[in-house]
Amino acid sequence: MCVDVTTACRPAKETHLPETVVDLIAGAVGEAAQTLILYPLDTIKVLKIGASEGQACRGRPFMAMQAFQARLIQRAFLPLSR
Repeated sequence: MCVDVTTACRPAKETHLPETVVDLIAGAVGEAAQTLILYPLDTIKVLKIGASEGQACRGRPFMAMQAFQARLIQRAFLPLSR
């Protein structure tokens, strides 16, 4: 892309990554997106199924796990809000 018409246009330098590196990056991004999107939905689904059967998960282990997950999510996304 040329900005100044008086100078000759030079093609942009292309950096080529090995196909393995591209595959690894794409896989990591895809897995992260899948986890971030589907994990909360799956948790809601499981809680809703348990509640509809009259077997809602209650008790200390469940509450402790919810608190741990909330702290983990806060720590993961807190740097993004700054």
